[in-house]
Amino acid sequence: MSFLLFSIGVQYLGIDLGSEYLKMAESTILGEPKMKFNPNGKNFRGAVAARKIKFVNEYNSTEYLSSAEVRFGNAALKTLKAHPEFGHEYLARAFGRSNSTFHSSSVFSPYESMKLLLQDVSNTFTYEPDVIFAVPFYWTSIMRQEIASAANNAGMKVLHIVDDKDAVASHYGAINYQKYNANPRNVLFVDIGSTSVKAYGYVFSNRGNYSFANETGTSWSETTGSYYFTKGISAARKISMKKATAFFAEKQPSQYFDNISEPVHEMINVVSQAAEQMKNYLQQHKGSGNSGEIDEIQVFGGSSRISFFNKLITKATGCKNVLHEFNPNEAIAKGIIYLRQMIDGSLTCPTLHVDQHPSSSIFVESGGKTDLYCRSGSSCSSPVRLYNVPNTTEFLYVAVTSDDLPEGAANVQYIIRYSNYSNATDISDKSFIEVHLKVPSTEVQGLRYCTNNTHCVPIYGTVIPVSPSQQPLHSNFTDAFIESKKFVKVQRSEVLKVETMVNQIYSDIQKKLSEKGLNEESVPVEVFSTLKKYMKMVEEGSLNNLSLEQLKDAQTDLKINSKHLLEAVEKLKGKKSKKSDKSKQQTDDIFNDLKNDLDDEKDL
Repeated sequence: MSFLLFSIGVQYLGIDLGSEYLKMAESTILGEPKMKFNPNGKNFRGAVAARKIKFVNEYNSTEYLSSAEVRFGNAALKTLKAHPEFGHEYLARAFGRSNSTFHSSSVFSPYESMKLLLQDVSNTFTYEPDVIFAVPFYWTSIMRQEIASAANNAGMKVLHIVDDKDAVASHYGAINYQKYNANPRNVLFVDIGSTSVKAYGYVFSNRGNYSFANETGTSWSETTGSYYFTKGISAARKISMKKATAFFAEKQPSQYFDNISEPVHEMINVVSQAAEQMKNYLQQHKGSGNSGEIDEIQVFGGSSRISFFNKLITKATGCKNVLHEFNPNEAIAKGIIYLRQMIDGSLTCPTLHVDQHPSSSIFVESGGKTDLYCRSGSSCSSPVRLYNVPNTTEFLYVAVTSDDLPEGAANVQYIIRYSNYSNATDISDKSFIEVHLKVPSTEVQGLRYCTNNTHCVPIYGTVIPVSPSQQPLHSNFTDAFIESKKFVKVQRSEVLKVETMVNQIYSDIQKKLSEKGLNEESVPVEVFSTLKKYMKMVEEGSLNNLSLEQLKDAQTDLKINSKHLLEAVEKLKGKKSKKSDKSKQQTDDIFNDLKNDLDDEKDL
C-alpha cells in the first residue's frame, strides 16, 4: 500500500535547467513539492567529460564502451580542469547554439553531452515521472525542441517545456496569494545566476476563485552573473578562477568593485529596464486598489545572496522592499510543480492564470518580403500577410530578430519549401501570401495565395527540418553508451524485484513458523533450498551478475517456491509451548481452590 501511495503522489518531476546545476523538484501526495537531489544529497552539477578520449575516438565494440568512462558532476570538473576539451563545464550555456563562449569540447557536441547527462540523471529515478523542464524564457523554439529531443533519447518522458518566469510566478502565487487577496500586488523578480541575470515583473490580482499574474515586461543578459564577476576578479588580480570565486564570496565589495565594472553595469541595465517597464505599465493600467508602484522585489538564484546586490537593485529600481523569500535554488524547480498542479486543479490555493507575452520579436520572410508576427513584450498576431512575393520564390522562413537571440542561437525557426506557388499568377501590389501560424509558436499551420481580399487558393509545401545547432561528433559512441546505461537501469530494477521477493517470502515464513512455535529446522531442507539459494545471492550481491532473462526466471522460481513453502509450513504440527502448560496449571489450581472453598461452605 505504501508503494501505491508513493506512486500516486509522485508523478511530476520539474527540472530547472541552469547553466551550472540541474535543480529538480517532484510532486508529492501532500501537495508540497519536494526537492530531489543526487545520491550525495546535492543538486546535479551540469558538467560532462570523457575520462579518456582514445576510447571514445576508437569506439567499435563493447570492450571500448566499457573502458570509455564518462564522468559527470564534480568528477567531470576534475577532468575538465586539466582537459577542458574533454567535455562541457557550463553545458546549458553551450546547448542549442552553433557557437558560444562556453563551447569547449572536441569530444562531444553539446547535444551529445546533454543526452549523456540526462541519462545519468534518469538512472537515479526509482519511478518513471512525467518530466517538465523550465528553460530561460528567451530560449528559441528550436532550442526547446532540442532539449525535449535530448531528454527523450535519454529515456525521459517529457510532458512540457515551460518558461522559467512562468514557474516563478506560479510559485509566488501558490505561497503568497494572501498578499494580493484584497488589492493587487506589483512584484519585480530578479534572478541572479552564474552566467545570466533576468528580471521580469507581474501584477498579481485576485478575482473570486481565480488569481491572475499580468506580465509587465522582461529584461535579460547573458554577459553578467557570478561567473563574469569572478572572471573579472581573476583577470584583474591574476589569480585562478577558484581563488577568485573565494575572493568574491569572502571579501567586502569595495575590495573588488573596480574589477567587475562591466558585468555590474550590465546588471544595472537589466534590472532598471525591467523596473522602468513595470512603472510604465502601471501608469497605463491604473486600477482600483493598485498602489501604482513596485510593491516588492523578490531576488533569487544561485548568486543572489551577495551582499551588495541588494544595494544595486534598490538604486536601479528606487524600491527599498527587496526580499529573499524563495530558497535561491528552489524558486524555479518548485514553481514548475506548482504550475502543473494549478493546471490539474490539485492545489487548495486559487488557480493562477499567468498572462504570457512573447519574449522575442518574430517575423515571417519570403522572397525578400517580411512582416512581423510577434512583438517582444506585446503579442503575436496571425495570419501574417506578405505582399507582392515573386512566384519564383521557393522558401518561406519564420525567424527571431537578432537582437532577441541568445548567443550562438540560430534565428531561423521554421522553413517551408513551396510546392505549387510557382503556379501563382496575377502577382501585384494587391496580391499576398497569407500565413497562418499556431500562436504563439513558430509553427505554420496553413498558407494561401490571394490575388485580393476575397479570392484565395491554398499553397502547398514541405516542412524542411532546421539543421541542428551543432553536428554530432561521436553519435555512435554516445548512443551505445546511453543504451548500455538504460540496460543497467532495467537490470537494477529487476534485481530489486528479486531482493524484495526474497525478503518478503522469508518474512512470511518466519511469521508462520513463529505462530506454530517452530523454527527453520522444522521445514524439510529440500523445500527451503530455493529460497536459501537466492538469500545467499542477495547477501553476496551476485544477483547483479544475472542476465535479464535469468532475473525473470528467478522471480518465477520464487513465486512457485513461496507457494510450496507456505503449504509445507501449514502441514507442520505446532508444539505446545511451556507458556501454555503453565497457563493450564494455573487454571487447574484456581479451579481446585474454588472447589475447596465451596466444599467448606457446604460443611458449614
